[in-house]
Amino acid sequence: MNNQLVNESYDFDTMAACAGYIIIHSLLKKKIQKKKRKSPRWWMTSALKSREIYSATDFLHDLNKEDGANFNNFCRMSSSTFNNLLKMISPSIEKQDTNYRKAIPANKRLAITLRYLATGDSYI
Repeated sequence: MNNQLVNESYDFDTMAACAGYIIIHSLLKKKIQKKKRKSPRWWMTSALKSREIYSATDFLHDLNKEDGANFNNFCRMSSSTFNNLLKMISPSIEKQDTNYRKAIPANKRLAITLRYLATGDSYI
């Protein structure tokens, strides 16, 4: 009977040591994985970096000037198509300034509309 108690306590001690080893090993593994993680790199064009400084018109101008592909991605059309469309519909979408506020220019209206149609984001 005494031999059985020794075996049971030995089994319990072995199980406790194994559990402790597993816990310590998993904690050290997580710590090593955290160290190995690289910080995410965000590649931004200069136009996107300065978007908080400029208005939408300046932003579109910078996109068009910097790279046509960025403008195409933003408006889902080329700058020449955008300008042609703007010429066709600007009389219909232009508003007049009032005493209370200035009207949003036609090119901003068109850009916001195209961006909304492209992404579904309302920017509100």
